[in-house]
Amino acid sequence: MKVLRKRCKKALALFLTAALLLPFTVSGGQIAYAERFFEQDLENPATPSEAGRMLVPVTDLEATPSEAIVSLLDNTATPSEASVSFNEIATPSQAMSLMGTQSRFTKSEGSVDVTELRVPTLAYDDTSISLVWDKPENYETVANYNVYLNGIKVGDARSNFAQHADWAATYMKAFYDHYETVGIDMVKVDIHSFRLTGLTPDTSYEVSVIATDDSGAEMGNKATITCSTTSAPEIFDIRDYGAEPVERGFTSLDEESFAFVVKNTKAIQAAIDDCSEGGKVVIPEVSICRVLFILRVI
Repeated sequence: MKVLRKRCKKALALFLTAALLLPFTVSGGQIAYAERFFEQDLENPATPSEAGRMLVPVTDLEATPSEAIVSLLDNTATPSEASVSFNEIATPSQAMSLMGTQSRFTKSEGSVDVTELRVPTLAYDDTSISLVWDKPENYETVANYNVYLNGIKVGDARSNFAQHADWAATYMKAFYDHYETVGIDMVKVDIHSFRLTGLTPDTSYEVSVIATDDSGAEMGNKATITCSTTSAPEIFDIRDYGAEPVERGFTSLDEESFAFVVKNTKAIQAAIDDCSEGGKVVIPEVSICRVLFILRVI
């Protein structure tokens, strides 16, 4: 049985090899080879006309293996249609149309008004409010956003992002500068957030946002909301509980440095324990990184 199976496999392999080398006639009087149909002959590929003629149903009673495969292609593109399909790249909108769906944004159609201006949950306190919004439906020429507080312009989204997220802004600038030097035009990230600072506690503000183009000209209408800061909280400064700043972070601990870490950790925990509802534990900016390092060590 094993010998018979091996012989059958060998015979099948020989048959398929011969079939791929046999020429067959296609409409138009041309000769095409199975190896060219399957693009195995890289030096002499079939021309578009030959490909177009090959992709037709075969009506003979007995078809060769190559013709049998061709006969499965009931609906084929003409050579010109095939060349368009491979030589042209569809735009995102065209791709969505081909899939029978519509994209949410058309980029160059519709309104240029900012939408969904809002303050996220817990994104505000007694002296600051953070805003976010959605880009306009038509955002092709949008480059930035101006922000107004009680009718007075207080800044733009990109400058505000560079100020309050300088670490991310520095990385982004290096990224775009690199591709600019190699001559690649990269699409810049759209910044649609803004942090208002220096506000008065327990106060309502009217905030507006409007899109701008590369020249700074404003486009569309302003999106406006009213938002408020919280009341001034009771402050619990860790220095009032014995915490001390450190000049340098610790890379190792000896007996003295370990005692220092324990002292600061207990002071921070004491401030947290005493903090009232709605209160704020303050870690001075001069020592915040070093204190966090201490907390991580413990």
